[in-house]
Amino acid sequence: MKQKKAFMQNNISLLFSFLLTILFLLLLFCMGLFFGAFNDKVIKQKINESNYYNESYTVIHKKAEAVVKEAGLPVNVLEDAVTLERVYIGGKYYVENVLEGKTPVYKTENLETALRKNIDNYLMEHNVTVTEDIKAGTDEITARIVQEFQRGIQFDFIYSISKARKTYTQIITIGLPIVILLAAVIIIFLLRIHKYKHRGLRYITCSVISASVITGITAIITLGSKLYKVSVQPVYYMAFLQKYFLWDIQIYLCMAGLGGIAAILLLLLTGQMKNNIS
Repeated sequence: MKQKKAFMQNNISLLFSFLLTILFLLLLFCMGLFFGAFNDKVIKQKINESNYYNESYTVIHKKAEAVVKEAGLPVNVLEDAVTLERVYIGGKYYVENVLEGKTPVYKTENLETALRKNIDNYLMEHNVTVTEDIKAGTDEITARIVQEFQRGIQFDFIYSISKARKTYTQIITIGLPIVILLAAVIIIFLLRIHKYKHRGLRYITCSVISASVITGITAIITLGSKLYKVSVQPVYYMAFLQKYFLWDIQIYLCMAGLGGIAAILLLLLTGQMKNNIS
């Protein structure tokens, strides 16, 4: 009778330990997203490291040059108008707005003012009478350059991150408390089903170890296979994605490491509880 009871007790404990492993995996996954993929500071840091602003400035300036040359104007009308500083500020506001879930606001008033001033100065220096047609042409040139500026600072992947994080937040708001509650219920159950608490603690420790090992192995395989090394254009976009994905993988390695530390502490606690009983 005692053997049958012990057999049932162990099987039930194994089942709940397996369920607890799944719950711990979900918790590690959520923590990894919070500290990695959906962390604003990390995203902005990886954007800076990708040379996004400098590359965008180069592209915007080249397209703006093509516009003014097509209109028969010299390239120097872009001086103090299309600048790296303006691209950096515009891109920074764009990224921040998108990450905050807002519609991007393109602050191009100073750019337009500088362009109009440069073009007007050029026309005055060459004694060109400003007619309605010339004014309309100036407006069109300015509008086209502003449009190229707005296109150039856009970073489409940020939209994907923002949408994914919004969905994640909605799910996690409801799901995380449930996961934590279920984990707590299982932990209490495992501790109470056994006469000696350290036996229940062993199953909890096994769950922590299992979740940590699975997380760590998955991260190592992903890292070793170099799946994060995507190849896309433009270059800064590829650089951002590679750095971004690599950071996320490293975060999960850290999560696995923290799980390992927790498992060691639980093992020490289990040993201490067993010694106390002895």
